Amino acid sequence: MAFNSAIFLFGFLPISVLGNLAIKEKYRNLWLVLCSLFFYAWTQPQFLWLLLTVVAVDYVSGILMERGKASKLILFLSVLGNLAGLLYFKYFDFLIGLVARFGHRNLQLLHLLLPMGISFYTFKGISYLADVYMKRTPAEKNLLNFTAYMVLFPQILSGPIDSYGKLAPALRDRKLSADQFSEGAKRFILGLSQKMLFANTLGVIVDDLWECGAGSLSWECAWLGSIAYSLQIYFDFAGYTGMAIGVGKMLGFEFSENFDYPYLSKSITEFWRRWHITLGEWFKKYVYIPLGGNRGSALRVYLNLGIVFLLTGIWHGAALTFIFWGLFHGFFRLLEKFLKDRKLRLPLPSPVISFLQHVYCLFVLNIGWVFFRAPGFQIALSYLKAMLGRMSLAPCGVSVWEYLDRWNGCILLLAILFATPLPKNLVRKLGQKLDPRVCIIAKDLFFLLLLLLSATEVVTGTYQTFIYFQF
Repeated sequence: MAFNSAIFLFGFLPISVLGNLAIKEKYRNLWLVLCSLFFYAWTQPQFLWLLLTVVAVDYVSGILMERGKASKLILFLSVLGNLAGLLYFKYFDFLIGLVARFGHRNLQLLHLLLPMGISFYTFKGISYLADVYMKRTPAEKNLLNFTAYMVLFPQILSGPIDSYGKLAPALRDRKLSADQFSEGAKRFILGLSQKMLFANTLGVIVDDLWECGAGSLSWECAWLGSIAYSLQIYFDFAGYTGMAIGVGKMLGFEFSENFDYPYLSKSITEFWRRWHITLGEWFKKYVYIPLGGNRGSALRVYLNLGIVFLLTGIWHGAALTFIFWGLFHGFFRLLEKFLKDRKLRLPLPSPVISFLQHVYCLFVLNIGWVFFRAPGFQIALSYLKAMLGRMSLAPCGVSVWEYLDRWNGCILLLAILFATPLPKNLVRKLGQKLDPRVCIIAKDLFFLLLLLLSATEVVTGTYQTFIYFQF
């Protein structure tokens, strides 16, 4: 059940949220668990056993580790157990394909179905186990509280990946307020509009251009596809995160922010502080620092960073394109660190340097997204050739302006604008000059309009699932 489906928007969401408000506080976690399991089972009931097994393993392991007997062995076995399901369902077919490619052609793929959210709830479980082992958080003795954390339906499919310590206070004593509920509803509407109005509209352009084939694209169309996809994936994932945060607020939780205007970045280093923030923090806390972090020789630090970005690429998908995408980002991250360590600086004015840094970052990101979007490595290379105007085949004759009609062009410009904090800052400055009562009415009408437009798209538009559901 996706957040942008009619059954969720008009059925599951109001029932789960209003039920949470109506029920007594001591039963809210039970209600949350039941709603979350129903939410998950709606699409993949055959994998409920896997989700509940992970919950049981992590719950028992946390208690055993806190008792202090063979805690390191328990940590190792429980983390291995968490990873076993992820490795089997997500990567086993990929490994079979690699082995078959290098000589063992009689091997057959199993065509395993990927359990929804497995990458996210696996990482939540591992973070809990590591935090208990490191004594950052006490083991949760209440099975209902722990289950609610692991199966929390706003987060289970695509995060944010919050640690148990962050959500534990709300799981044990969750107070609801009208202001928090109102703020959550508005955040949900904003996220829904990002998905339905921006991501889905741009997605149609992207899909059409990629279906044409790189050999049929002019360089203008190829660049339009790359830029549109950069914006699509941002508003798709940021939209989901906003909806998850909004639902969390309506239920009494405060989830972590996952995006901070990433396309304002002037380096790949800065980009990963702004993009999928909770995943970056997870890798830093549970992989990079345990490997040694910034300690040791420069070569060791570079190796640690390289491992993190390799794992980041692998986490996103079982394909060579994702692995390359991770290493591609890692290369520029290492290059930036190398130049920074040697304090190299262009002999240019600061505004010029700032501009060039921004152009460099956007260029690298657009090239990287080509590999992220492409179904195969060779297709990605062909698409890059099209972007450079080096495809040998003649373009199909489709003008870039045929994709940028008034509606699409308007959406593209608005998407670029709303990928920056400029609209938010303008509204804030305007609000300081107007009567507060007028501002409140105008804001409510604005969110009501967004809800009506988005709901109309949900009912009448072509359904498009969230990009990050495949991870």
